[in-house]
Amino acid sequence: AGEIDCYIDWGDGTVEHKQGKISCEPSELGKGIFHKYIVDKATEYEIRISGKVTRLSCNPVPVNHRSTITSVKQWGNTGLKDMSGAFMCFNALESIPADETAAFEEVSSFHCAFSSCKLETLPKGLFKYCRNATSFCCTFSSCSSLISLPDDLFSACENATDFTGCFRKCSSLVRIPGNLFYFCKQAVDFSDCFSECTSLASIPEDLFAGCPEMRCASNLFEHCANLETIPARLFSNNQKITHFDQTFFDCDKLNRVPEGLFDNCPNVYYFINTFFSCNNLRTIPIALFDNNRKVVKFDGTFSYCSELHGES
Repeated sequence: AGEIDCYIDWGDGTVEHKQGKISCEPSELGKGIFHKYIVDKATEYEIRISGKVTRLSCNPVPVNHRSTITSVKQWGNTGLKDMSGAFMCFNALESIPADETAAFEEVSSFHCAFSSCKLETLPKGLFKYCRNATSFCCTFSSCSSLISLPDDLFSACENATDFTGCFRKCSSLVRIPGNLFYFCKQAVDFSDCFSECTSLASIPEDLFAGCPEMRCASNLFEHCANLETIPARLFSNNQKITHFDQTFFDCDKLNRVPEGLFDNCPNVYYFINTFFSCNNLRTIPIALFDNNRKVVKFDGTFSYCSELHGES
């Protein structure tokens, strides 16, 4: 999509030159570039694209055609500037490579890229040239087969600000690397980032240690049904957080809130439904909110926590 001036080798002996601009507007769905293979049974082809392509997007591709791409073998270098919606809902996509050619060096957004794909793992070095990328909003959301993440995934993404819903509904994800966001010094929004990661049982203590600009933690671990513990120092370096709405909403197996969890978050305004329906939660530290003097709403913070006992 975007500005193109490229040659497409379709893998069946056909090579085409395409030039112009392809819109990513939803109203232009189906007005992209297409090729028909003359076959009478399922056949695999390797497609090569060379030249200029400034954007990859799902919008020119009808939904029923998105199940035809099974892998990307290499990214090349086509002058990409935008990956918003790239491969979104391509539900047969099983593998993507590392970026060995600085293909993503000028890309500013990966909004919804790779969401709802069949990826089980991600390669080390996928984003190693992405210093200009600011948005990873919903990038891998609904990748229900994704099991693990490389610890260097965002190590070059020093200007990224938005991780909203990045791994939402990654229901097979069992482990988060502790230094996943360590170099994301400008990251502001992590709302919904790991919501509905139903296989996740623990959180690394230093997950957000490198994110001093973090402001929103709303819905962060919502519906993480297997989450049993929260590290006491999880938010110790995040003094600018203002929202903890539904952060641990419906975390069924959570049985305690650690002392000092919010001690270094003096700017919080909202604790709305933060621990709503944590049915296994037994106790609340008495001094849990002592340093949170700017709060204006505690609506439903511990609603439906039916097992709570003690003074608090």
